[in-house]
Amino acid sequence: MERAEIVWRPSAPVVESSNLQAFIDFCDLKDFEELTARGDSDIEWFWSQIFSFGQTGFAQPYQTIVDTSPGLPHARWCVGGQMNFTSECIERHSDELDATAIISSSESGEIRHVMRSDLFEDIAKLAGALKELGVSKGDRVAIYMPMIPEVVVGFMAVARLGAITVPLFSGFGADAIASRLEHSGAKVILTVGSMSRRGVDVPTAPVLRQAMERSGQTPVVVASGNTEASFLSWEELIVSATPVREAEIVNADDPLLIVYTSGTTGKPKGAVLTHCGLTGKLILDLQLCLDLKPTDRWLWMSDFGWIIGPIMIGASLMTGNVLVMAEGAPDYPEADRIWKLIEETKVTYLGVAPTLIRSTMAKGLQTLDGYDFSSLRVLVSSGEPWTEEAWFWCFDKICKRNIPILNWSGGTEISGGILTGTVIHPLKPLKFSAVVPGMGADVFDAAGKPVEIGQVGELVLNKPSIGLTRGLWNDQERYIETYWSDFGSAWKHGDLASRDADGYWVLHGRSDDVLKIGGKRTGPSEIENLLVGSGLVADAGVFGLSDDRAGQAIGCICVLAAGVPDTADTRTQLQESVVRGMGRPYRPKFIGFVDELPKTRSGKVVRRVISAAVTGKHVGDVSSLANPDVIDQIRQVSDGIRSL
Repeated sequence: MERAEIVWRPSAPVVESSNLQAFIDFCDLKDFEELTARGDSDIEWFWSQIFSFGQTGFAQPYQTIVDTSPGLPHARWCVGGQMNFTSECIERHSDELDATAIISSSESGEIRHVMRSDLFEDIAKLAGALKELGVSKGDRVAIYMPMIPEVVVGFMAVARLGAITVPLFSGFGADAIASRLEHSGAKVILTVGSMSRRGVDVPTAPVLRQAMERSGQTPVVVASGNTEASFLSWEELIVSATPVREAEIVNADDPLLIVYTSGTTGKPKGAVLTHCGLTGKLILDLQLCLDLKPTDRWLWMSDFGWIIGPIMIGASLMTGNVLVMAEGAPDYPEADRIWKLIEETKVTYLGVAPTLIRSTMAKGLQTLDGYDFSSLRVLVSSGEPWTEEAWFWCFDKICKRNIPILNWSGGTEISGGILTGTVIHPLKPLKFSAVVPGMGADVFDAAGKPVEIGQVGELVLNKPSIGLTRGLWNDQERYIETYWSDFGSAWKHGDLASRDADGYWVLHGRSDDVLKIGGKRTGPSEIENLLVGSGLVADAGVFGLSDDRAGQAIGCICVLAAGVPDTADTRTQLQESVVRGMGRPYRPKFIGFVDELPKTRSGKVVRRVISAAVTGKHVGDVSSLANPDVIDQIRQVSDGIRSL
């Protein structure tokens, strides 16, 4: 079988029972292609259908679904409408209280079952406590917590008041927190007394005190399990607070979240996501395209500081399924922790980043045959491109070739995805089956013209989308420059993409990572796939190096596979693997080995950091990295770069 061919096809029962087919029937359309065409040509009809199908509860109906008169970058949505996102999560299920909402696993193995009735009561009490602290509509509240049930309570309680949540990555240091506190003007911080990191209890108080000193901000800190005298006790506050039973009604397009993404400078970008925007995208992306159902048990090891955290919480509560949460790392205290958790909690719906699969393979867990994955029905992948070896390993060992891997890619600024897989489309390895309808996605060349089938270009959106950020918090000039300045009326997403003759999509990495070798633009992921495919390395990051003769040459920082030595012969074999796959002009000029690559919590390899560390340049904003210590190791192995 050719690996570019179809490897999975949905059965008739899967298609007929899918949420997406139900929506196509609801719209009285023939098929997915007709839905996409109609959605892209008539966005007012499309989003009205989404809200109607999702039975979204507007406290006051909108008069106009979208107003583009201020210009596409500043489109206004659900004009005249009022709502609160939490009503879709709480009131929708007010008659279904005797059900499990969360199954939570700590690093120590403790399992907590949280009933929906208890969760909703805790949300009401915390909202009351925050209200008594002076939190009201439009105020910003930062949340600095791991993935535990309290983070769900915090997010919902803040939104319940019409306030704006500022998620903070649980691994942030003082500087990263300080910059976000100062930029957002957060009035309160919700946190815990300490966080468990690979068996070590790390108190939050020292980090937060330093952050507040450096930012000059003095928000009130409310901590669960508090051990710091200057912080307020979450548990004590909610005992005496008057519960807030009804959501504060806000304009539908008011901010719900300010989610910071990393930038190439020292200044992170604050994407502004709204009540109607996140609601619409969660219905479209998770419930329809990715087929999330009320009967699912959903696990995706992530962090609240990455957009997947709020998406998981919101989509699970809206859908009414069970959210399986896991604090800490997927491979601690044992390398197979996540795989045991899937078996023990009978997860049906699993989210992964390809880096998790590569990490599992690298740790010697070459077979997972001893685990029972029979409960799984869908696997969703996001965060970074796959390598062919990792994709097929996952499809064979976890999916047993019976369930689909639904690739899904977009970003924080989108409130979800642009490209997706679905359960009604046949599956091609590594590829995306379709564009998320209503997004108006295309691929442009440098002149802003659509490219031919098979050609690589910039991924763009020709239509406004309800999930798009409403700018960058307190930085509209940067918003226009970053996303709208290159192609005028089209959103530039920053990814390189292409389509094949069957309509399947491929991502080739970030466009600012693109290499120009021998005059040809090449995405680094192609070369990384060859390096990992050699079997000598478990992970690879490829970047450009200046070259007097060719203008640009290839540099590689790799993580050796288990048992492979750091030798000149290993480097030579890796070079030859690239030459065989790409040609002699692509022979790497430099190859260095490190213990791990710099990655975000979502698993994305940050190539600009690798390039800067190798060449001795300023690495820029690294606050989103899960492992910033690796930068020093990259610098060490890159000392005195030599031609190989």
